[in-house]
Amino acid sequence: PGDQRLLNYTINSWASVDDTHLIIRSRVDDEYLVELMGPCINLSSAIFVGFSSPTSRVDSFSEVLVDSPDIGRERCNIKEIYRLEDVAPD
Repeated sequence: PGDQRLLNYTINSWASVDDTHLIIRSRVDDEYLVELMGPCINLSSAIFVGFSSPTSRVDSFSEVLVDSPDIGRERCNIKEIYRLEDVAPD
């Protein structure tokens, strides 16, 4: 389900899926799909991704901060956060 929150997060790695979806790996095995409200134009060319939250909590009121060599920092609103779980093969 959506509307997850990241608490006490640390971004270990990230990957853009497209211009409205981002996968964040936090800690060892915690992965989250972050869905954005609209296109984040420079997400695929980003050199840095972070969150705007001043606390250790990230939710749908936070923003994704994207730094790219093309235009600098872009702020993208979060729509939903989904925790990704491993699915056992059949």
